[in-house]
Amino acid sequence: MDDDFHTALRLRRTTVKRALLDQSLISGVGNIYADEALWRAKVHYERPTATFTRPRSSRPVHDRAARRSAAG
Repeated sequence: MDDDFHTALRLRRTTVKRALLDQSLISGVGNIYADEALWRAKVHYERPTATFTRPRSSRPVHDRAARRSAAG
């Protein structure tokens, strides 16, 4: 999943927050979750998706997944 997500993220020509809100890229991420994940990962919401490296692209997603697992 990480490789597929990274590739799909980098192919988007937009900002990271817009990409996270795109339900065709990753489903279930709403505005508040995108903001929280980006803040925890220390990633600015206007960062272009094309500038992400593989480890950096998985950070917001893994953080969100870990919080969902802990909560439920």
